[in-house]
Amino acid sequence: MSDFCIEFCRDNVDERTRLWLRRVGRRLRLEINEEFCLGHCGECEKTSFLLVDGSAVQGASHHQILESVFKTSLPEPPRKRK
Repeated sequence: MSDFCIEFCRDNVDERTRLWLRRVGRRLRLEINEEFCLGHCGECEKTSFLLVDGSAVQGASHHQILESVFKTSLPEPPRKRK
């Protein structure tokens, strides 16, 4: 059983970050759910956001959101290869 539920819109998170969220989710015992749409279209178009136990949390990046929510340092998501 997970300690928290993290949900995100498919179009708000790129593939590298999706894979990173799943890895970090296992490490932190999170339930990670990817949805087509969470109904937060204004937020989704403007910024990075995640639903954490049903509450929308915005930030500069998905990495920053998880660090601020869980008050822990996390590895950065992989960088895009050139």
